[in-house]
Amino acid sequence: MGIRWQFYDTANLTRILHCGPYRPALAPCDRCRSDCDFHVLARALTKYRLGIHEAAALRKRSGGISVGGPSLDDIPGYASLKPWARSLTEDLAKERSGEIGWQDVDRGLLIYGPPGTGKTFFATALARSCGLPLVTASVSKWQSAGHLGDLLAAMKATFEKARSQQPSILFLDELDSIGDRTRFKGEHGVYSTQVVNYLLECIDGVEGRDKIVVVAATNFPEAIDPALLRSGRIERHVRLDLPDADERADILRFHLGFACISDELRSLAADLDGWTPADLERLARDAKRHARAKERPTRLADLADALPPLRTLSDETVARVSIHEAGHAVVTLLLWSDMKVALSVRRNYRPTASTERLGHARFFHPDPEVHTRESMENLICGALAGAAAEELVLGAHSNGAGGRQGSDIEYATRFATLIVASYGMGESLLFALEETKIEASTARRLPSPMQSEISGIMRKQFDRAKALLSQHVTILKSLTDSLLEKENLTADEVATLFRGGASTILKR
Repeated sequence: MGIRWQFYDTANLTRILHCGPYRPALAPCDRCRSDCDFHVLARALTKYRLGIHEAAALRKRSGGISVGGPSLDDIPGYASLKPWARSLTEDLAKERSGEIGWQDVDRGLLIYGPPGTGKTFFATALARSCGLPLVTASVSKWQSAGHLGDLLAAMKATFEKARSQQPSILFLDELDSIGDRTRFKGEHGVYSTQVVNYLLECIDGVEGRDKIVVVAATNFPEAIDPALLRSGRIERHVRLDLPDADERADILRFHLGFACISDELRSLAADLDGWTPADLERLARDAKRHARAKERPTRLADLADALPPLRTLSDETVARVSIHEAGHAVVTLLLWSDMKVALSVRRNYRPTASTERLGHARFFHPDPEVHTRESMENLICGALAGAAAEELVLGAHSNGAGGRQGSDIEYATRFATLIVASYGMGESLLFALEETKIEASTARRLPSPMQSEISGIMRKQFDRAKALLSQHVTILKSLTDSLLEKENLTADEVATLFRGGASTILKR
């Protein structure tokens, strides 16, 4: 059977393999009794130009166990993850053909970022693209098994299942629930330390690393024991952010089953800033339900009907949010000469359970090679500048500066804690915490003198931001007025307004 695979694209070759004289050679194996994943195999054939008997051998080595659903090529988004995923897919194909050994394949990946961004969905698509079985587990399910012995037994059973199907992909959700041994205290600390140690043993394997790729997910990477994330274990770490407007349109197209993205769909997706992939999938489900009730295919009108009611902010709230975001921009541009800032505010928005972000300041700045106390204080000052602008103009700041992880106050608290407790930049040179262990809640567990010093740093930088804004109130007003008018300001527009206001001040 001398078909020349390289002259066929993946779609056509998939159809060829699925029928005719080639299918018997690729029949289900005794081990799994499942059909071959022809889509994955076709790509391997075109890339490595294998013969049909080599393909059959390749299929038997992979175990023939495939995961249903779309592959990486089918799903929208995941721009930060797909390069690694494609590299893994190619390495696995080379390992199967004997070109490389398993020691040359990546051991694991940590996906971190806000909830609802589709971490589990990505793991499923990855397994299908790799042609590997997927075993899923979550730490919370292990913990629900009962006492310590039951938890460890559930953990062991998960890894045994993955080992029995290897090579395989093991997806571990909520990895942060395992915790970090350096933070454990008392009797609970002994319990939790045993859990972490046993997980390390399972990942490493009894006789060296098994042919298992561990993909873990978390919303809080800083809460994970560093030993789990070192090279040789869960060694690659990639952030998965909320989708932008183009990605939101593509996600809706995918879940709605539309062939292409229309201008109307793109416009609708642009108004859903802050929506997670999970929010968008639910919206698509609701739209399809509307269409089913009318016994017809899904249309864009069904999507519009499924949207939550549009909320319109009061003029007072829009003005406050604009002042807040403009405050971030003014102070940041005063303190960092190479910084760029883009601003946005939403007068009309559709709320979701995931987020109700009313305004946003995006910063474009290369990470410094090293930090000094001055550079870290500048970051704190810039983070608190939004609240300072509100207080300067309106007399008090709102709850928009705090209340959640990732907020301005949480960010400032974290950096002030680094200054005092980790970098020896405070009143004491004492090394109290590793930088990877620090989050805003860490400050509450520090000695009172350190807590007071952290609070003092933040208060000083808040007052500094307010003083800078009072000296450049003309620029603050110019940016605020433009943001109120346009609702979106690019980094270039912000820079032009900032320079114009600064030159006016110099002339005076």
